[in-house]
Amino acid sequence: MRCIAHRGVAGPTTPENTLAAVTAALALDVDGIEVDLWFYHGRFWMTHDSLWPGEHRRLSALSHGELTGLRHPNGEPLTDLPVLLETVKDRCLLNLELKNSGGAEHLCEVLNTFTRETGITAEHIVISSFNHHELAVCQKLMPEIKRAPLIASLPLDYGASLETLAPYSINTSVELLEPELTRHIQRRGYQHWVYTANTADDWRELQSLGVDACFTDRAAALREYLGASQSPIV
Repeated sequence: MRCIAHRGVAGPTTPENTLAAVTAALALDVDGIEVDLWFYHGRFWMTHDSLWPGEHRRLSALSHGELTGLRHPNGEPLTDLPVLLETVKDRCLLNLELKNSGGAEHLCEVLNTFTRETGITAEHIVISSFNHHELAVCQKLMPEIKRAPLIASLPLDYGASLETLAPYSINTSVELLEPELTRHIQRRGYQHWVYTANTADDWRELQSLGVDACFTDRAAALREYLGASQSPIV
C-alpha cells in the first residue's frame, strides 16, 4: 500500500499545501504527495480552502494582486504549479487535485511545457477532482495523463458512469470502506486510493481490504507502519 502525504507534511514551520510541506514529504521518501489547486486569473494557487483565513472573502473574489499578496503562516506565498513541478520533478507520484472548474486546459498546457523543457514525462502525475467534467477535459487534451475521480458517496451506477473517464484510480473516502467496494474497483482494472486515513486501525483495515494507496496527514507514522517500504511507480 502506497503512502500519499496529504497536502504534504504539515508542521509548525511547514503549513499544509506549501513548498515547505512538499519538501518535508520528499525528505520522508513518501510514495506520493497530494496538493490542492484553485484556478483563478489564468494560473493555479496551491491551497485547500476556498476562504483564506482572515479575508472573509472567497478566493474567487480576490484580485490577482490580492492573491499574490497572501502569505501562509511561514511567510510563503501561494505556490504556482510550475514551481511545484520543478520542486518535485519525478521524485514521487504527485496528485494534483483540481478544486474548481475551468483550469483543465491550462493544466495540460503547463504539464506539456514542463515535460518539453525538462525531458521529464508526466508518468508520475495523477489528476484528481470531484468535478469529473474537468477530468474529462484532461482526458481529451492529454489522454496519457493519469486520472482519478474523487467520490464521496456511492450512487448505484457509479462504476458505469466513471468508466468513460478510463481512470487510473478511483479515490474514495475512508468513511466508505467495505470489502466489496475495493474488489469492485479493482475488478474493473482501476486502483483504489482512500482518503484520509490517520490511525493504525484505519491502515490495518485498508491493508486487509487490499487498498492500493492511502492519503494520510501522518505520513511519517504510516511510513513507519509500512516498514518504510518504497513502492514503484507503475
